[in-house]
Amino acid sequence: MPTPASLTRFIAACSAFACLLVGSADAAYTVTFRQVGADVVATGVGSLDLSAISPADSSGINSSVVQANYGLAVGAGPVAASLYAPISGPTAIGPGTTLFAANSGTGTQAGVASFPSATYVVVDSTFTGGALSGSSTWNNTTIAALGLAPGTYTWTWGAGPALDSFTVIVTGSQTGVPTLSQWGLLLMSLSLGGFALYGARQKN
Repeated sequence: MPTPASLTRFIAACSAFACLLVGSADAAYTVTFRQVGADVVATGVGSLDLSAISPADSSGINSSVVQANYGLAVGAGPVAASLYAPISGPTAIGPGTTLFAANSGTGTQAGVASFPSATYVVVDSTFTGGALSGSSTWNNTTIAALGLAPGTYTWTWGAGPALDSFTVIVTGSQTGVPTLSQWGLLLMSLSLGGFALYGARQKN
């Protein structure tokens, strides 16, 4: 049976690990595509550090869209958008070649776009860096119908303190998979539960 000291050390370790997971999830931007009933919902959350890449062009007015062999933009639209480069990563997130405009979107728009010459981060032109979030919904469709392939796709840029990334997760199920932050919150909950259980046993 674990001693009070060993239990305390274990719970403290779990809490520290959970904090690292939650913190790491906020150090980059992640978009997750999920099937929610009859619709596909893409939710983006995190932050973007644009200090290591440069404005390459203005794409004019950009809407919330997805085209598997080209790129995506999640958030409210249409908005004036800017392109930043250079970044490295995949040129497609599935076999689809058709552009699908979202039926609705909220939050700050962000995405990636692959051209023959380069791949870019695409953001609302009013955004200059920091925390952001956004979501888009495609009504009455499926992950497969949008031409997306389940998997994790990551683009990176910068180095050292300016190292950053943009990740797209395409889930293959109705409920999706837990993100790092969700795992972190789960571990924190288990840790608090362990403290409560130990306290209850001490009283008995």
